[in-house]
Amino acid sequence: MVRLHRLRGGYVLDRAEMSSESEFAAQDRQLNIPKSLRSNYAALACSSARGSARVLRMAGAEEAMPEDRIRTMLSVDESFRVGSALIDKGRGRQESTYLAAAMAEEDVQRVLCRFPSGPPAPLAVEISGLATLTAFRFCCGDVLNQAGGVLHVEVGESSVWYAFFEGGSLRVVGKINTGMARLRELVRTELGVEEPLVRSILRGGSVDVGGLMEQVFTPVLRQVTLSRDYLERQHRCRLRRVFILGGGSAFPRWHEALQSAMGITPEGWHPFEALTVDGGALDDTLQGQENRFAAAVGAAIGVLEAL
Repeated sequence: MVRLHRLRGGYVLDRAEMSSESEFAAQDRQLNIPKSLRSNYAALACSSARGSARVLRMAGAEEAMPEDRIRTMLSVDESFRVGSALIDKGRGRQESTYLAAAMAEEDVQRVLCRFPSGPPAPLAVEISGLATLTAFRFCCGDVLNQAGGVLHVEVGESSVWYAFFEGGSLRVVGKINTGMARLRELVRTELGVEEPLVRSILRGGSVDVGGLMEQVFTPVLRQVTLSRDYLERQHRCRLRRVFILGGGSAFPRWHEALQSAMGITPEGWHPFEALTVDGGALDDTLQGQENRFAAAVGAAIGVLEAL
C-alpha cells in the first residue's frame, strides 16, 4: 500500500507499507489500513484470474469503446465489468486505438467488500497488471518516447503480463495464466522438496530443473515472440529495450530465458524512481522490495491523472 499526492506536475510518495498476508487473506472484514496511509480516497488494484486486456482498433474518434463491443472482442459476458481508454485517436478515415479491459464482477466485489464505508472511499478498481503499466509509463516515459520498440514483462505469482510500446504508445498487451506459483509447484512435486529449498534451487541453480522451467517458460516466450514479430512488422520498428518486473525478476533464469528469446539483456526498474520520496516514507526493511509496489503506485497515479 502507498499514499501519494501530486506536486508541481509530479508525485510525492508520502508512505509505503507492506500488509501481512493474513490481513489481505481475511476477506470477511474491513481492510486494516495503517494510520500513516489513511486518506479520503483510494485507488485499488487487484489480481484477477479471469481478467483480460487487449489493444483494439475501432473506426471513429470516440473517447471510449461501447461496452457491448468490448465484451464481444474480449469474449466476456455481463458478469464482467469492462472499460476502455483511448490510446491514439484516428484522423480522417484512420481507426482509433484503445486499451480495453475486463474484470470479473466477482473479483471487483471481493476487493470492494474490504472497504464497506469510507474513508477511504474507493475511486477505481483495476487489474494489477495494467496498474503496473501505468507506473512503468510514468517512471520510464523518456525511454518509451525514444525510437524503437520496448517490451515490459511482469512475472507474477499466477500470471505473466507482457506489453509492447512503440513511439510512446502501448501497441500490444497480454496475459498468460502461469507464473512463479506454477514453477514452484512443479519443482516441489517433481523433486519432493519443501518451499524454502524450492526457492534456493530456483535462485542458485544447484539442481538442474531446466526441463521443469521449460514448461513455464515455453508458452510465455512463444506468445511474447509472436507479439514482437507483429510489433516489428506492423509498426516497422525493431525491439531495442526489454524490462522485467515482478517476483520472477529476482530469479536469474527468467532473465536468461528472455535474453535468449529476444536477444536483448533485460533491465530492471522500480516504481519509486520518478517519484519524490519523503523522508520516512520507506522503512529500511523495504529496501530491495520496491518493485512490489508497482501496481499500487500505478493505480494511484492513474486516478490522480484523471482528477
